[in-house]
Amino acid sequence: MGTVVYPAEYDQWTDKIDRVDIYYADHINTAYARLLKIQQVLGLNPQSTFTTVSDRIGSLEVPQLPFLLIGILDNENIITANLDFTIESSVT
Repeated sequence: MGTVVYPAEYDQWTDKIDRVDIYYADHINTAYARLLKIQQVLGLNPQSTFTTVSDRIGSLEVPQLPFLLIGILDNENIITANLDFTIESSVT
């Protein structure tokens, strides 16, 4: 069977031409393995009550934080996230 690299990378595909290309079981087995990989990544009923998975993801809301976040990295860089979620960095 051909190599399936999804979801780490996109799998490559070469179109086959009727009466020109010779088909082997490996061709359909690889295509089926790719389909199974997509199903495993998405899981059962990934769209839930939505029409598409994209609609479901788009409906998710980012919670609003009522405070200012401050973190320190490497004891030199101070990172602040403002309420509008822009990120600023300064060196102390």
